[in-house]
Amino acid sequence: MKRKVHDKQHADAGTASKRQRPRALQTQPRELQDGTSTRQQAERYRLATAKIPLGALTCTWAKGINRHVNRQHVSKLARLFKQGSLERQTEENYLLVQCSAKSVARMISHLEAKGHDPHPDQVLSFDAWLSVNCGEKVEVMAGQHRIEALREYVKRVGGNAKELWWVCNFYDRDKLPLDLDIKLRVNRPDPSIPDSHGQIWMQLVSAATRNKALFQGKKAVVEGQVLEILRLDSVDRFPVSRLVTLWKNNRWRCMITRWCETEIGRATFNISTRDWMASYRINSYWFSTFEQVLKTLKDLPENSANGIYATDWAKLVAILPVGYSAKEVTKLFYPGQLEESDSLVQDMHGTDLQRRRGFLEEMSGDAYHTVYHHICEHPEMVFSDVQKLLKTTKEEGRIMMQIMTHVVAWLNPNPAIVMDRRENNKPLLREDLKPALQAMAKINVAKVWETGVEEISKELERRILDAVRDEMVSFKTQTIRATLNFLPADGRNEYGQRFIKRPWKTVLEKFKQVCGPEFRSSLTFALPTRESDQVFPCRPASSITRAICELVPQIPEVMKTPALSSPGACEELAVSIDKVVAQWVVERCSRESETCKFSTESVGSSELLQIIEATKTRSGQCAKATKPGNASSDKGGKKKTDPAPPIATETSGQKYIDISVRQPMASLPGTGPTETPTRGKFRTSSSSKSSQPQVAWTPFQALFLLNES
Repeated sequence: MKRKVHDKQHADAGTASKRQRPRALQTQPRELQDGTSTRQQAERYRLATAKIPLGALTCTWAKGINRHVNRQHVSKLARLFKQGSLERQTEENYLLVQCSAKSVARMISHLEAKGHDPHPDQVLSFDAWLSVNCGEKVEVMAGQHRIEALREYVKRVGGNAKELWWVCNFYDRDKLPLDLDIKLRVNRPDPSIPDSHGQIWMQLVSAATRNKALFQGKKAVVEGQVLEILRLDSVDRFPVSRLVTLWKNNRWRCMITRWCETEIGRATFNISTRDWMASYRINSYWFSTFEQVLKTLKDLPENSANGIYATDWAKLVAILPVGYSAKEVTKLFYPGQLEESDSLVQDMHGTDLQRRRGFLEEMSGDAYHTVYHHICEHPEMVFSDVQKLLKTTKEEGRIMMQIMTHVVAWLNPNPAIVMDRRENNKPLLREDLKPALQAMAKINVAKVWETGVEEISKELERRILDAVRDEMVSFKTQTIRATLNFLPADGRNEYGQRFIKRPWKTVLEKFKQVCGPEFRSSLTFALPTRESDQVFPCRPASSITRAICELVPQIPEVMKTPALSSPGACEELAVSIDKVVAQWVVERCSRESETCKFSTESVGSSELLQIIEATKTRSGQCAKATKPGNASSDKGGKKKTDPAPPIATETSGQKYIDISVRQPMASLPGTGPTETPTRGKFRTSSSSKSSQPQVAWTPFQALFLLNES
């Protein structure tokens, strides 16, 4: 018996080895590919290697924005230089600079006229660069911290100014390819100090500006270009996918570019944080703070956009509140002169005053005093707390999105449907507020509406989300957080109960401040309709429909036809087939229920159960409403229909309601009771007793999923 088992195992092993041999024969040895360094690739564009005075160099880039000088890193390098590590003639420490070939040619001609025999492989002396080239300076691509450290080192030891020079590799700026230009500027292997996310973004902007064809097309292609050109493949776990997602988002690309053009922006930009911010579709709220900071920096003198650090801005925010006084400005800038009058301090020269240590260190005494003077004269300036905004967690951002979705539901029963979650430019949540606000604006001609629907929607969003952030501790509690997932479902008191206490009461108060207490919510109940074909007219697409529509763009025939592959085409398809899908679900599941016991397991989806039950309930109500016996006569002999109660079903813990889908509008004085979420039951005014279309709301959690990327 054992022998047989052994033989069988041996036979199996032999069979397995036979199956593996052809695979081994098919494997061909691969040739190893050796790469070349960036400097080796750029060697053909090198014009010369020469010693040049630091005064002939500039660290301001002609295209793009260079990193701001990190003073701590400069001091560290200066200490190393003092310890004997100043190796400016070592080839690996050469500065990388660029200029025109004509400028180098003039310098070489000057050396030849002096009797020198310049050779391309020699280290030349360009001491007379400024005089020969009429003051034209050479652009430093990499090495600005070493330049500043050398200046500080010479100053510390009391050295001669003639020692302020460095050996540089000169490259032809007119012929150097874009990819090599960028690679020579970046600091990926971390020889000195790594680039921040903000600096990487500006390198991306610089490359795209110089070559419009870059970073276009599919996301995978763009990711490959970014990794190659910006040399990010050597950075461990860099979020390149999120970087490309932000780049392909038109709104965020423009805002991040403007933000990173400032020192504060480059220091505070984080790719992952901005990625989840963009996914919640409340861009206007985030952007309002960014815009305010950018405006203040623009209004300040002395190139404050690049002279004010994030730590400096934090001090301005902490000490200068809205409507600050001149005394508070003096306390910040010149804390030692508090006993002097503010007017006297403003009249004094900046060099005669003792400035605050560790504040605006990059500014000279005169520039420091100029900024102080400007802030004193403009007390209307606002220093927004952007650091507090950026400390918002992803969990808190999602709560803000959920509550904003509630507010949208109060005004618009048919919000936009995002069919493709991979779409980078999704519609904003506040766009769904505009139809209701527009209807109110046409009726209410009060002064508040002169700003327009666009600004009113932003104002409503801002007040709501400010209130949410103020009440965030309460919204995070288990009891309150459970209320975020439920829509006002059936007109009973459950939804209205939340507005009795904070924090929901606070949110509703902010809502009324913008829309007014007389504004009518669109979540009003309607009578049953006669026409059964209007059961699902405005219902958000079911999961089956969404799944079908997500697959359609991948069909080759659709991909080749622009008219079929556009986002609008997918939305039209969803509207067209959703009713058919719902009817198919009802027919198939009803047929199964006739042959066997009907259960939730046989359907397998709570959403399908909701479709079936909502359809059956509506069909019964519609049939009842059309019976002749339902009509009665009033005193005038006219027939009157008894009002039916709001149609509500509850299946598997999820609720559906019938609500009016007429365009929401403002209630005019005397037209009937106001209808807001605080009443528990959303009473219908007399004008709403006519037949109205009905809407089956999907589980409210589905709206949140659609709002997230």
